[in-house]
Amino acid sequence: MASCGPYQTIKRKHVTIPLSAGHVHITDFNIAAETRENGIASSLSGTKPYMAPEIFNTALGEADGYSYPVDWWALGVTIFELLKKRRPFVIHGDTGAQETLHVLMNTNVHFPSSASDNMNDLLRQLLLVDPKQRTQSAAEVKSHPAMAAVDFDSVQAKKIKPLFVPSVSTCSLTCGRITINYCSVDERYGMNNCNNA
Repeated sequence: MASCGPYQTIKRKHVTIPLSAGHVHITDFNIAAETRENGIASSLSGTKPYMAPEIFNTALGEADGYSYPVDWWALGVTIFELLKKRRPFVIHGDTGAQETLHVLMNTNVHFPSSASDNMNDLLRQLLLVDPKQRTQSAAEVKSHPAMAAVDFDSVQAKKIKPLFVPSVSTCSLTCGRITINYCSVDERYGMNNCNNA
């Protein structure tokens, strides 16, 4: 029997801030992987620039599958992108699996100089190529020194006043013919949500 596995689509575009609320939401769960009984997934799905190396290893027949560490990789790519306004790896939707894997394995990532040493250390932990060495859980992220000032219980209970609360005048976007009733983090960070994956 299969069960819900990795989310597989954590990326900047799916991090949203509802209007007048200011609390971050993750959206679009449509491609969460189904896992086998052993907790392993094997489908090739997601957005390539955010996909972990083990997904491509699986697609190329070099691994038997992957699990939740792929989401921690995608979180690392997303945080990096929010800090530096670009992704850590130059990969496009039409980049082949073998070439993508080569880029992921061989890129010397230059971490954001504007970020603290602790934040860059967290990014390094999230972007480790070996999924067994990579961050494995929310508890690990929460206990990392980069997160020391965050009161996660208060954040979850929405007791923390957001630093940015979008309004219709600042975040009413129209992508094609659809008006979006939330602000994406793209608007907050000056990125174009309508044209980027």
